[in-house]
Amino acid sequence: TATFAKLLPDVSKIEVFTGQNICRWQERTHTLLDMHGVIFALSTPKPDSAIDASQLQQWVQANKVCHHTLLNALSNDLFDI
Repeated sequence: TATFAKLLPDVSKIEVFTGQNICRWQERTHTLLDMHGVIFALSTPKPDSAIDASQLQQWVQANKVCHHTLLNALSNDLFDI
């Protein structure tokens, strides 16, 4: 069976974070990640692999999506830091 990666959330409508627009940026990125069902990875600790491997796999994937989405929504100056 073939496995296909899911697309990352589209951040093109979110104004990039420049350090000046934290409230608006935070709300919009939170909403976007929530709509994609991955927001739990930001507030839930990484599950123990010995307890439930499927939960761990789901959390790792959600964490990747959150991480990459947040990096894509940063200005180049902040990204480079």
